[in-house]
Amino acid sequence: MFSVRTWPDDQPPGIPASSEPRLKVKVEGDSHMIEIDSAPASGLASGSGSGFESGVSSGPRLRRDDMDLNLDDRPPSAARAFLDGLRRPLGHAARHLHALGVVSEADLDLICTMPDAWDELGELLTRSGVSVIEWLMVKEAFKGRARLVSAVV
Repeated sequence: MFSVRTWPDDQPPGIPASSEPRLKVKVEGDSHMIEIDSAPASGLASGSGSGFESGVSSGPRLRRDDMDLNLDDRPPSAARAFLDGLRRPLGHAARHLHALGVVSEADLDLICTMPDAWDELGELLTRSGVSVIEWLMVKEAFKGRARLVSAVV
């Protein structure tokens, strides 16, 4: 988890503030505070690298890729575990299910027992970048899970 604060708003007394605002990023469980210039966007646009390296004053260097937080970087979810358990692991597609609100075991159980909603779900997923073959694999897995859920109930 990241915590982000702007600086110089929390500038320690007696230390002159720089003319450029900075961000401080701290990763939970890590003792390092990473400072990042908030104005490196021009460096990014010119293709001169990430632009963040010049703003790092202590701790490990931070690449732009490290700052791109996406749903794949979140802790594992039931949806990701479900997709990774397929014959062809599709955990990378979990972000598409997450975006539709399918995250937990209960969400999966619900959607698996609603075959009337599968066509609409498949259409949404394929428009989001899931291939047709991947959707068909997910749909078959939904059928299998539906059988398991109905056997328990």
